[in-house]
Amino acid sequence: MPDEKRTAYEALVDRIRRGPGGTTADQRAHAFENAGVGSAMDPLLAKVAASPARITDADFDAARAAGLSEDQLFELVIASAVGQSTRMYDAALAALDEAAG
Repeated sequence: MPDEKRTAYEALVDRIRRGPGGTTADQRAHAFENAGVGSAMDPLLAKVAASPARITDADFDAARAAGLSEDQLFELVIASAVGQSTRMYDAALAALDEAAG
């Protein structure tokens, strides 16, 4: 029997990375991988991935100043957050596998 939660999660990731939106699929894929979307978004997305408590209004203001809309900011921040949570989840599963032998 397929893992329904994993299937739903994979559908979510696919929608985030490849679904329609105000940003391109490439931009969302880069945000998901924390691989560099562009100079205006990179500082904000780095904080989303590494230290979200340090995000300030100034981080969003810089992205808006580069011409990104609220919807675009939302899409890229969500893609970055889900990408980071995916990496953390996969690392945790790998650690459990290693510990279990």
